Amino acid sequence: MANNGFEFPVEELVDPGNPATPMANAIIAGQAAKLPTRTNSTLNTGTNLPDDEQASLMGQVPFWATEEPIEDIIAPIQVDPTTTALVEKEALRAEAVVLITNLADKQNKETLADITTKVLEGYKLDLASRTEWEALNVQIIDLAKLLVKKKVYAGEVVANVKYPLIINACIQFAARAYPELIKGNEVVKGKVIGTDPDNRKFDKANRISQFMSFQLLSLMEDWEEGVDQLLFTLPAIGCVFKKSYFDSIERKSVSQIVFADDLVVNYFAESLERAPRVTHRIYLYHNEIVERINSGIFIKFDVAELGQATSDKTADVDEDTPHLFLEQHRWYDLDNDGYQEPYVVTVHEQSQKLVRISPRFATDGIIRKSDESGVVDLDGPIVKILPEQYFTRFIFMPAIDGGFYGMGFGSLLMSSNSAINTVINQLLDAGTLSNRQSGFLGRGLKLGRGKSIQVKSGEWKPVDATGDDLRKNIFPMPVREPSNVLFQLLGLLIESGKELAGMTEILAGNSPGANVPAESVLALIEQGLQVYSAIHKRLYRSQYKEFIKLRRLNALYLDQMTYSVVLDDQQAIVQADFSSADFDVVPVSDPNSTTMMQRLLKAKAMLELRGQGLNDQEILRQYLLALDIEDVERFFPAEDQTDPAEQLAMQKLQAEITELSAKVAKLNAETQKIMTEIPGKQLEQEKTIADMDNDATDLALKDKQISGQLELGRSQQSLGKAPGGLKESTMKREYVSENNNQGE
Repeated sequence: MANNGFEFPVEELVDPGNPATPMANAIIAGQAAKLPTRTNSTLNTGTNLPDDEQASLMGQVPFWATEEPIEDIIAPIQVDPTTTALVEKEALRAEAVVLITNLADKQNKETLADITTKVLEGYKLDLASRTEWEALNVQIIDLAKLLVKKKVYAGEVVANVKYPLIINACIQFAARAYPELIKGNEVVKGKVIGTDPDNRKFDKANRISQFMSFQLLSLMEDWEEGVDQLLFTLPAIGCVFKKSYFDSIERKSVSQIVFADDLVVNYFAESLERAPRVTHRIYLYHNEIVERINSGIFIKFDVAELGQATSDKTADVDEDTPHLFLEQHRWYDLDNDGYQEPYVVTVHEQSQKLVRISPRFATDGIIRKSDESGVVDLDGPIVKILPEQYFTRFIFMPAIDGGFYGMGFGSLLMSSNSAINTVINQLLDAGTLSNRQSGFLGRGLKLGRGKSIQVKSGEWKPVDATGDDLRKNIFPMPVREPSNVLFQLLGLLIESGKELAGMTEILAGNSPGANVPAESVLALIEQGLQVYSAIHKRLYRSQYKEFIKLRRLNALYLDQMTYSVVLDDQQAIVQADFSSADFDVVPVSDPNSTTMMQRLLKAKAMLELRGQGLNDQEILRQYLLALDIEDVERFFPAEDQTDPAEQLAMQKLQAEITELSAKVAKLNAETQKIMTEIPGKQLEQEKTIADMDNDATDLALKDKQISGQLELGRSQQSLGKAPGGLKESTMKREYVSENNNQGE
């Protein structure tokens, strides 16, 4: 392997019984050579402990002959956890070569014959278990492809139209799901697990998400096309597979689509993980077989031994007809220890020739028995072996009977689609008979024995009969017009089929009608997408499993140079990034939002939370992502730059603070002024009150004087005299006037 750091063949490194141990020992030895060792304390030479011959020449006692305890002579090698993890990762990458090694050449003929028999018998057994499912698929494909076949009834060609109910459901599903699974240049995103105070986990997750997205969309040329094909086939059949493996010829990881018809699994198997065997039918051309022989994937043999290839799809074969190979992922006890190990066995179906046996497990998947203290005994018995899984199942919806292949729109809508086709063809045939008038000719019409007349459009033919005789001797065949009841039944069947497929008018882009509130439209869309939301979550779950397999392949086989060149980052290290367990890789799609409208509604709701102590910049980023804006980071300033809007806001805030400070200072000055004026105001108020008291006293004295004068005047008036020539009325007017003046 390119990254193992060794120049000798891997066969010299690997022991078939325990392939990783020699490599791990070699790596540990290399790491230990870099660590300092303790010298003999009695020599005190300042150098490492010499070997036996050098010790003898120097007159020194070899360390094995001394009486001192060995612990006092040689210090134990202390390996930190980081070095231990590095050793384990490097050993696993070296062991990955064994996973693509062909072991068939090392087996005897009896073992090869036994494995071949088991592979073929298991394949036939699994094939027989899904016979009904295969027959149903043939009908589904005919309906979905809208194949036009000639149909004859009573010697005449009749209508044979197929209504596009299934294919319409598939097109709408693919149109909604495709932009959700692949959003621009992003397919994978990292998910940090646990706390991340220094953002180291986030940086690793970001590097992996960038590289895997580039790997899927650019390095794997057929991956996106495979997703497109998957989304069209999945809703019709109900099940499609992805095969993720390392191509040792092109030296790259591959994740290709596999149709359900080509992956044979027992119909009653619970899952891929629990299935006893999984058989992939692979069709290889002559050159592809030779390539696998020359690269060591297949054992060496003459291609002519395979004979002439046959085909189960057509009878026309030639030398370019591909050969069918059965790649079976199964369990087999190859070392006769009583426990079956997982292997990949490849057999040519026609000649029954075994061409490849490769292990399907690594040492990190071997679970051994632990002792009483819970420590795993590396030499203890094997408890379980976890196999390397190649296939990922994408299921549309689970089958009612628990079948392995699930269900799709094809099986759900096939009966409705067939009934619709029948009604449409009956209406067409009835219309054809009504338009093609036919009938009987009487003897009175002289046309000759056994002759009839066929009149073309716009043609008039002479006959040897009068008009009255002609009318009496022609009897039209009684034919009914197309039935209105059948037409109404057709509408009912189409509506029920669309309802089952979730194809409502509003989801198809048709107008819901005039004066319909926006809230009602959104509620209808939400209700119509319930079916697709559940299916989208299943797609999300399956795609997550596919990415986990791809991450495992990168940890085992990805070249460090490729990883560094793509990211152009010195921190990008394959072993440290892809083997880390403190973050996860998930699809970029949102399993809870299946449309852009749903994402926009969520993003707009988050916009209203700005200024509430949340990360406003991240809220804006999520809103731009919901709008499908590419490269949103260019809209945000760099970390060492100041946001112009933020800077303007800070300046405005500073100005407001300055203005407020000035107002506060002015208010304090006015308060001080008022406080100094208060004593003077109090004296003035007291003086005013005293003046008012004096005025009241003077008024009382004057009132007494006037009263005395009035009394005097009355007494004198009674005598006929007035004092000073004044009358009482005059005195009263003067008194009132004086009082008014004092009031003013």
